[in-house]
Amino acid sequence: ARPQLLIQVIAPSAESLPKLLAEVLPQLVPRFASHDAKVLRANLRKRSQRPLPKEVKNLGVAEMLLPEGFVVTLSKPGLVILRNETKKSQQYLILTRIPSNDSPTPEADVVKDRDALLRRYFEGAEAKSHLATELLVPPAQQFYTAADGNRALRTLGLFKTVGGFGGGPFVSHRVFDDARGIVGTADALLFAPSAKKRKLQMELDEVAASVRWGGVTP
Repeated sequence: ARPQLLIQVIAPSAESLPKLLAEVLPQLVPRFASHDAKVLRANLRKRSQRPLPKEVKNLGVAEMLLPEGFVVTLSKPGLVILRNETKKSQQYLILTRIPSNDSPTPEADVVKDRDALLRRYFEGAEAKSHLATELLVPPAQQFYTAADGNRALRTLGLFKTVGGFGGGPFVSHRVFDDARGIVGTADALLFAPSAKKRKLQMELDEVAASVRWGGVTP
């Protein structure tokens, strides 16, 4: 398979190799992850929708890697929901755009805002059931990054069905664009009980991270 990344570690002696590996290995994981992400982005570009759906552009998304198969299921001011259903998975993207605020709890706001959307727009199969963030297992990762010079918050966790069965992983990328006065969020959910999820999770993570916010199309 190509492209590949091969890293060679050479120690002056067999005795010194364990110590050298202990020093080098922590540096290798991010390099392999960066390589995998680069390859994945290249593959996504080859099968991305061009042009983007008008509802996505009207929301103010200037650019994103949206795989073929995703279709808009709901479009409202400040909100677009897309769905991609395959033989073994259901994938959702929730794109939201709200005015900037000076909230002192931006990390908690991610969960609060997404739960409000899940309760309103994502019903479960059972009567009166709906999706929600799984809070018994706190988000696995939540940390700040950067997107086009803006502060961004990445959140990984699990969702569940309240009053029913089913759940899976989610990833959220929230961008704080102070210059435009907006907070833009791309939230991806994956339901794939009979499929290996790692590759699909990585892909949805890259899709959500690829969103670049611009002006709103009239």
